[in-house]
Amino acid sequence: MISRTDIVATVDEIASRRLFSEPKWLVEGPITANALDRTLQTLGLAEPLPGGGSRHTNLGKELNIDLQEVFMGLIDPWDAVHILEDNNLVSDDEVDSLFDLLEMDEKHYEAILRTRVQQAYRDHHGAKHLH
Repeated sequence: MISRTDIVATVDEIASRRLFSEPKWLVEGPITANALDRTLQTLGLAEPLPGGGSRHTNLGKELNIDLQEVFMGLIDPWDAVHILEDNNLVSDDEVDSLFDLLEMDEKHYEAILRTRVQQAYRDHHGAKHLH
């Protein structure tokens, strides 16, 4: 059985690599999404649903896997903004600005949203100069 510490370290490694090192942060297409989902299932953070897809396990909920999925780029950008807001990682004004950006510029929002999510990652981890 994988320890809780190892699970957290694995999820953080995936999230930080995708958010700070990969050329594309947001998941595009089913291959990457399915691979990430399988990894979360293997770690015991998600479980498959009979009709397809998955849901978070109790452990996934305890470890706030929604937020980690935002950091991985696995969450739809619209939902990502809500999750950042729910975790007090963006202000109300930023929420409005991010939604305006998503509405007006679907081709170019990823870079701006990614930068904001990178800051949210740093804030969440209490880091000044991480990555």
